[in-house]
Amino acid sequence: MNEPPELVINSIATTNLSCYQSNDGAISVNASGGTGNLTYIW
Repeated sequence: MNEPPELVINSIATTNLSCYQSNDGAISVNASGGTGNLTYIW
C-alpha cells in the first residue's frame, strides 16, 4: 500500500499591520506534498 507524500510547510512569512485597527497585514504560506489542492482559511 502506498501513502501520499507527507504535507510539509516549507515557509511562513508575515507582514504586520501598519497601525492599530488597520487591515493591511498579510500571511504567506508555502506548502508541498499531500494530495489535492490546499485551502487556507484565516
